[in-house]
Amino acid sequence: MRGNRILTITVLILLCLSYGWAQNDKDSMGAESFSETLAEFRDLVYAQEQGIEVVQPLFNEVVQEIEAASLSEVDKYLWLGQAQFFYGRFFRMNNILDRAGVELDKAMELIDKSLAIKVTSEGCRIKTDIYGQFVAYKDRNYILKVGLKMRKLAEDAVKLDPSNGKAWLVHSYSFAFPPKIVGGDPHKALEYLDKAMQMSNIELDDLHNIYKTRGICYQRLGDKEQALFWLYKAKEIYPENWYILETIEEAKKMK
Repeated sequence: MRGNRILTITVLILLCLSYGWAQNDKDSMGAESFSETLAEFRDLVYAQEQGIEVVQPLFNEVVQEIEAASLSEVDKYLWLGQAQFFYGRFFRMNNILDRAGVELDKAMELIDKSLAIKVTSEGCRIKTDIYGQFVAYKDRNYILKVGLKMRKLAEDAVKLDPSNGKAWLVHSYSFAFPPKIVGGDPHKALEYLDKAMQMSNIELDDLHNIYKTRGICYQRLGDKEQALFWLYKAKEIYPENWYILETIEEAKKMK
């Protein structure tokens, strides 16, 4: 009887210890603890198939998971800023511009907090992306005001980590979208997009943006066949994305 009792107590102790170890492992996890939820949220934003009633709860879930993860202060602000950026982008893509401005301002504040502690490639890259969302709907004066700042941030992102494919991607924007008179250069943009494709941290949304930007570069170069080829590749990833659908229609009108 005593032997059985000792065995039972021993098993209970081991179970409690195992549970404690499991909880500690879970609590000490870093970005891997929320990466799947963040990717799901990101794709939901880009796909443009769901409304705020679906997007809002998932955004809240991502934020909670990031807050609970074991991260440095630099990384916590960075990841929260990335999630907030996607949230702001959702409103911008749905043309709810007042709300987009509010949410993107919050994203900028979080990234600035991260950069104030330590200047990182990803911090510079995300800040460039946030400016890019503002540029998409702000007036010409705003674009002239932040254009050189965006290019400098993208250059810093690449210099800080030349293996960051996302940084090469945002660097390409500074040459793909502006007119030639203010430094636009589709050939240089294509060169940077090639570099982005070679890097290991490129994700699904990055591929969409690489293909889309390649298509726009060929549009500007007057190559209709290549423009449509790359734009349709972007569409394969997010078929209902209105921006890519509109850009394809514009490219079809090329002679």
